[in-house]
Amino acid sequence: MMVIHLLCFLPAIVGALDFIPMVRVTNAGNGGFNGHFIFNLTEDLVGWKIQIDFSKAVTGLTSPVGLEYVKDSSNETVHYLVNKDHTGIQTTNPQFDVMVQGTMKDGNVPSAQAYLQNMGHDNFKPPIPSNTDGTKYNYDEVLMKSIMFYLAQRSGKLPADNPIPWREDSALNDRGQNGEDLTGGWYDAGDHVKFGLPQASAVTLLTWGLLQYKDAYNASGQLNEMYDCIRWSLEWLLKCHTGKNELYIQVGDGNLDHSFWGRPEDMTMDRPSFKVTSDKPGSDVAGEYAAAMAVASIVFKDKGCTFYIYLLFKQKLDTFEYI
Repeated sequence: MMVIHLLCFLPAIVGALDFIPMVRVTNAGNGGFNGHFIFNLTEDLVGWKIQIDFSKAVTGLTSPVGLEYVKDSSNETVHYLVNKDHTGIQTTNPQFDVMVQGTMKDGNVPSAQAYLQNMGHDNFKPPIPSNTDGTKYNYDEVLMKSIMFYLAQRSGKLPADNPIPWREDSALNDRGQNGEDLTGGWYDAGDHVKFGLPQASAVTLLTWGLLQYKDAYNASGQLNEMYDCIRWSLEWLLKCHTGKNELYIQVGDGNLDHSFWGRPEDMTMDRPSFKVTSDKPGSDVAGEYAAAMAVASIVFKDKGCTFYIYLLFKQKLDTFEYI
């Protein structure tokens, strides 16, 4: 199903090529193998990604021209390579030879096929809503694109109706210091760290704006989109409260993150998590989490969903422990 989905969807947005087989395959001994994927380019590549489907489980995949990134650690037959900093630009003059090395789990050399995506393509054009209020500027479009900005910052497992076609699942291994699930939320300021304080502040302001100007969101046709927008981050803030007097406030290390100039889908660096506790308090960030949940409980009460009850419970009984 995944291969079919990629074949149908990706060519329209990234200029992908066809699947090609692995050739010049050799047994390297000690459980290892070498193979080549040779792509005949019909256009220049400006950054690339390759999906490789092996016939059997493979581990320790490496390449002189690419870096592996793990999309699903439980699936050892499907692997992904992205270009290194100096290999992203490829011209149409030569063949593009991608050599890979890996380890066989059962001692038998696998067969494989690979799919090359040109990341230099982006034909995505968001819809432009009609101007319904008769003003000089299309504020319906402003609201829609403002919400889309936050959709593009989403981290974690993206929903099936994700409207940003060049974003995929990312940071699926974000965990707390005791293995707590900290996936989700928004990335911050163009990098891939998740900071609790600015994220909670953004949710507070966005949600207060929805509370004050709900009629404008409704008139522009963006009301449900705004509910979904703020709920995404709120669910992450709720995840961060993992116990009494314990609140996670950051995932990712700024120094490690800023040394990587690439997409969140391609991250391989460590992503440590940080929390405030009774021994290491942080009433400022806890107060902002509480503010976000407080105003959100009002907004979702009007929507009449059970999410409101959970928000109210967490806001009243839990978060104020830190202040």
